[in-house]
Amino acid sequence: MRNVYNYFKASEAAMKYIDLLVSLSQRERSAQYRFLVLIVGASFFLVVFSGLVLWASHWLVQVFRAVFVTPIPVLGWVLALLGIALAAWASLVMWFSADGTPAPLAPTRRLVTHGPFRYCRNPMQLAIMIYVLGLGTALFSLVTGICALLFTFVLGGLYHRFVEERELRARFGEEYDRYRNATPFVLPRIWKHHDADSV
Repeated sequence: MRNVYNYFKASEAAMKYIDLLVSLSQRERSAQYRFLVLIVGASFFLVVFSGLVLWASHWLVQVFRAVFVTPIPVLGWVLALLGIALAAWASLVMWFSADGTPAPLAPTRRLVTHGPFRYCRNPMQLAIMIYVLGLGTALFSLVTGICALLFTFVLGGLYHRFVEERELRARFGEEYDRYRNATPFVLPRIWKHHDADSV
């Protein structure tokens, strides 16, 4: 019985948070405010979040004495830069085409379905996954990088599934449902020609 009560309390808290995000999306934001939010958000994910994920992944690898535990700097830094490039591309598309940022405090004013969003619904999560894979591989090992990628996939997936998708549905309704049904979650479907702008 207590577990059911805790579940409903958590659901209630999530709905209040989603309502807050929807209300924040309806406010006009200056370019300076959006830029500040973008810098703070990028710093958090590229430094704080990624650092914590890498620390947990490296600890896990050490505990289980995994194989392949030597750094691969060239491969790692190439992947990390690729992740940063994808994040920059997604951020620029959100900024210039929808007057927003990836951060919940300054979200887009319109549903973005082109650029990297044409290939998957969450290119920012994909970018962070590639970034931590690369960083972990460059600094620790390929196994650490893969663990970090999996951590990021699970944590990001839970947030998108239970918070962001509900918030986007509340804001954009059927337009988002059509986009969601036509576009993969995080792994791009680059081999299929899909005009998301028509969705």
